[in-house]
Amino acid sequence: MLQEAISTVRRAPPTERAELMESYIQKIEQTATEEPWKATRLPAVQGASAWCGKTHSVVIDAQGNIFKGSNDGIAVGRVDGRPGVSAWSGLKSVP
Repeated sequence: MLQEAISTVRRAPPTERAELMESYIQKIEQTATEEPWKATRLPAVQGASAWCGKTHSVVIDAQGNIFKGSNDGIAVGRVDGRPGVSAWSGLKSVP
């Protein structure tokens, strides 16, 4: 379901992608049947938004570019005084 959501979000206007991704994440959380599924939304540097799940993360930067991959590909630090994603250089860009 997450891959379908990402595919749909990438076709949306860049300025709408983060909020659209949030709505898809919530829908996936509510409908997951095999096991509980959760992704926490975190702030990220330079106006980006990140969703971190048990093993993988998705980041949408301020320009609407989408990145995804293993949680090993992100760095967690302080963003505006709270925990957030400070880098995601280990994630792959979604074309």
